[in-house]
Formats: sequence, structure tokens, C-alpha cells
Amino acid sequence: MIFLDRIEENARRQIAARHLINAALNCGADAARFLEIIHAHLSPGHPIPNPYGLMTEAREWASWASTAERKAYALACYEALPPADQVAFLSHVSGEEAA
Repeated sequence: MIFLDRIEENARRQIAARHLINAALNCGADAARFLEIIHAHLSPGHPIPNPYGLMTEAREWASWASTAERKAYALACYEALPPADQVAFLSHVSGEEAA
């Protein structure tokens, strides 16, 4: 694919995305379930375990996931950690030394 083909493909994708967004914004309230189904189909779903590159795989999944998915999985994972790991995790993300 040459450079200009990529630009044209990106433009086509942006137009298609714009049409999808306009259609979603113009749906009536009765179409909410339909929009949820579309969203579920377009979202990446749950992370796929990879024992050889966990952080790489997790970061890639997170780049595709919606904000709601990232928040849900982050909280669920945090809550599943043992208390000592929760403290270490909070220290890591806040940049503070663990007590």
C-alpha cells in the first residue's frame, strides 16, 4: 500500500465512523439496547491471558479497551489482590515509597 492509499483509506474510515456516530446520536431512546449491542461488538472484550508477555499483552488490550472496561478490570483486579499487594500497587501508581 503506497502512502496516498493509506491517506485515502484513513479518510474513508473517518467518514464511515462519522456516519456511525451520527446514526447513534440520532437514534431514539428506544434504540438504547441496540446501541449497547453495537458497542459490545466493537469493544475488545476481556483480556486474553499470555503467560510469556503479560505486561505487553495487558498494555495492548488496554489500548483497545473502552474507558469503562479499563476502569472495571482495574478495580476488579485491585480488589482481588492480597492486602500487601494492594498497598504496593497504590505506592507504585502514586509514586510513593511503600511503607
